[in-house]
Amino acid sequence: MGAEKLDTADSFDRIFGIYQRQFVILIGAALAIFVPIGVLSGIVATGGSLALVLVVSVLSAIGQAVYTGAVVQAVEDIRDGRRDYSVADLLRGALPFTFPLIVTGIFYGICVFVGLLLIIVPGLIFLTWFSLFAPAIVIERRGIFDSFNRSRELVRGNGWRVFGVLVVAFLIQAVIQNILNRIGINADSLALRTVLAIVGGVITAPIMALAVSVVYFQLREIKERLVPAAAPPAAR
Repeated sequence: MGAEKLDTADSFDRIFGIYQRQFVILIGAALAIFVPIGVLSGIVATGGSLALVLVVSVLSAIGQAVYTGAVVQAVEDIRDGRRDYSVADLLRGALPFTFPLIVTGIFYGICVFVGLLLIIVPGLIFLTWFSLFAPAIVIERRGIFDSFNRSRELVRGNGWRVFGVLVVAFLIQAVIQNILNRIGINADSLALRTVLAIVGGVITAPIMALAVSVVYFQLREIKERLVPAAAPPAAR
C-alpha cells in the first residue's frame, strides 16, 4: 500500500470552511493589526520621512508575524469543533512568537530568493519544503532552524500537493488585491485608495496563514497515523 497523500480538495474545503465560519474572529484580528499599519502606509505615500518608512516596515513585519501566529492558534483552537479564544486571546497568545516568526520568515525569504536566482527551481523547492515553519514554531515550540527541519519532515512525500495549495492560495490573494488596487488607481482620492488597500489586505490576510496551518495539521495527522503502535510488553 502506498503512503497516504495530502488531500488537496479537503485542504481547500477546510481553508474556506474555517474562513467562513470564523470570519468574525479572523477579520477582527486583521482589522486590529492592519488598519493602523495601513493608515500609516497611507501617510507615508503622501511623502513621509525615511524614518517613518522604516517604522512602517518594522510594524508591518511585526503585525504579519503576530497575525500569522494568531491564525495558527485559531486553527488549533477550533479543531475540537468549538472556539474557545477571543481575538484578544489569540493576539496575546501570538506575541511571544513574534521574534522567532520574524527571524525565521527572513531566513525563509532569503532561501527562496537565493533559490530563485539559481535557475528558479531551487527557490520553488525551498518555498515548499519550509512553508510550514510558522505552525512548527507556534504549535510545537520549535526553534528557528528546527522549524525548517520539521516543515521539511512533514512535507516530504507531498511536495507537489503542498506546492499546489500554496500557489492557489497565493493566486486568490493576488487576484483580490489586484482588483481592489485597480479600483484604487482610478480613484482621485488618496483616502479612498488607502481604504481600498486596507480592505484588500484585511480580506486576504487570513488566506495564506490558513493554508499553511490547515496543511500542517493535515500532514501531521498523516504522519501520526503512519507511526506504528507501540508493541505490547513481553509476557514474563
